[in-house]
Amino acid sequence: MFYKRTDGVSIGEWAKKHKANYWTIYQGIQRGLSIDDACANALKRKGRKDSSAKYFVGKLTLRYYCIQNNINYKTVTRLIRNGLTIQQALARSQK
Repeated sequence: MFYKRTDGVSIGEWAKKHKANYWTIYQGIQRGLSIDDACANALKRKGRKDSSAKYFVGKLTLRYYCIQNNINYKTVTRLIRNGLTIQQALARSQK
């Protein structure tokens, strides 16, 4: 398949050039989007941020803090989702 705005470049090549996810484009087309819309969607989605970076301990991400202090990151995030503060979750995970 070719994306019409790229002068005959394949969608795969276009996705690499724009650092867009080819799979997102493919799935959009499978769901009935035009190639243009599927490519535009892929460009919107490429800016997603790492979800682990929403928690910080000081200036460190929670994931990095857990690695540095040998704490199970998944346990800490589960405790946070269950309502504990970051500090409470870290304290409980260190036991």
